[in-house]
Amino acid sequence: MTRKTAIQTPMTAVSEAADELELPSEKAAVPASSPASAAARQDVLPLFFRSIEALDSNRHRGLKRRGREHYKFALGSNAIPLGYSEIQKASQEFPVVIAGDGSTLHVVALVGLTADTNLYVGSDGRWLGRYVPAYLRAYPFAFAKIPDQAPGTYTVAIDPQSSELNTTEGSPLFSDAGEPSVVFSSELCGSMATV
Repeated sequence: MTRKTAIQTPMTAVSEAADELELPSEKAAVPASSPASAAARQDVLPLFFRSIEALDSNRHRGLKRRGREHYKFALGSNAIPLGYSEIQKASQEFPVVIAGDGSTLHVVALVGLTADTNLYVGSDGRWLGRYVPAYLRAYPFAFAKIPDQAPGTYTVAIDPQSSELNTTEGSPLFSDAGEPSVVFSSELCGSMATV
């Protein structure tokens, strides 16, 4: 993988960890109502995402993010993607391995010994470790490549089906004028820059 930016915040770590993540184009998108198999949809979606779309200040102006209550969404994953900038901290808590199919390799934190097992998420959904990988902290957000754009062109994407996002409770992602709110600007990006 090549580094896409010189600034190493956890959000860029997320983009490094999910370097091959690309927003589905209109023709490649697999709608939830499609008879396509779950496996076909999973080929398009990043880890933990049930759907993905580019975050848009007009379309998502009324969207709010409820504070993180749990990590139950990560219960079934025995490996969590890592960015290069967090390997040192993560390796103090988890085995860090290079995994993939040979043509595409990813650095991941090994958090379970068998498939569908995460030893760091308690039955109540509480994270049991000291260090929380940036990919987990960022969910339901991710950097995604924009189809048919110049290499290294990313946008912030969201999982609109995440239980953390809604229109009734939590902190708004955008102001009434469509500007990124404190939640988006400092809580999400700012607090993650400590990795």
